[in-house]
Amino acid sequence: MKNKISFKDMTDAELDSRIAEFKKEKFNYRAQAKAGQIENPAKFKELRRNIARILTEKKRRELAAAAAAPAAN
Repeated sequence: MKNKISFKDMTDAELDSRIAEFKKEKFNYRAQAKAGQIENPAKFKELRRNIARILTEKKRRELAAAAAAPAAN
């Protein structure tokens, strides 16, 4: 089994740069697939899941920060 990338240790800026990188790579992979030049079709699925993992981590951090801050009401 492949080692998963740990997004929990990354800063928010690193997460933003990684998500931009993965989205660009996903776009390029999609273009290659349309042209019939794709080497590893599973890579597209891996990119999609990594993007979802990053978005999940960002949402988890957002909710944790909101829970830690006292309610303004």
